[in-house]
Amino acid sequence: MGRPHHLGKPVIKRFLRSLILPVTLIACLLIGLFTAMDYFAALEVVERPPQQTTEVSPDPAPTHPEPSTFPSQSSQISIARPVDPDLFGQPFTAAPDELERIEAREPISEPPPPREEPKPLLYRPLALSAGLVSISGRNLALEGIVPTPADRFCPDESGQRWPCGMIARTAFRNFLRGRALACDLDEANWEGTATANCMRGETDIAAWLVTNGWVDAEPGSAYAELADAAREARIGIHGSDPR
Repeated sequence: MGRPHHLGKPVIKRFLRSLILPVTLIACLLIGLFTAMDYFAALEVVERPPQQTTEVSPDPAPTHPEPSTFPSQSSQISIARPVDPDLFGQPFTAAPDELERIEAREPISEPPPPREEPKPLLYRPLALSAGLVSISGRNLALEGIVPTPADRFCPDESGQRWPCGMIARTAFRNFLRGRALACDLDEANWEGTATANCMRGETDIAAWLVTNGWVDAEPGSAYAELADAAREARIGIHGSDPR
């Protein structure tokens, strides 16, 4: 009962021992910091150049150029650009009486020909017969040919009649296939039945019909020779039933 209690001594010793390492590290860091500060301070003093005193010299006396180096007032006026409204657009080196008007030279190349207006395009054409189409409810006949009616019957070499008009219309529809036509019309809207020369791409539609013998050419038209050739070859409506 009377013996002193020594239970707290080991705890205190362990606590003091744990403080040794942090304190040592902090001391080393402080020593390194102060050493670096002294080093850089000394380095700055060594690299700083010594201040030099400059003596301010008095301004030299102004020197004036010789009078001959400046153009005279008369020479300045002679090279000045004229400001007269009649002469303002002319080069300042030319006097008004020295200019001469000459005729324009001939052009080096010929001017381009006038550009042709594009033909109006007619969309979704429907063949009513060979040589006659319907576009949006309006009829259009091809120029220079005689359309073949769809109900026409033609005799063959043996005298048998065959529906040449219906077959000619079918061939014409297969040729068109609903593609747009470019026709030499003044406008794309007309009333009744219009007559025009039409192209499907680069192909003359009337020439195609005459060449394949599906229509006859009008007397004196540009397709008369093509029609004679088709008639001699007995193709299209001039021959037998191709079915």
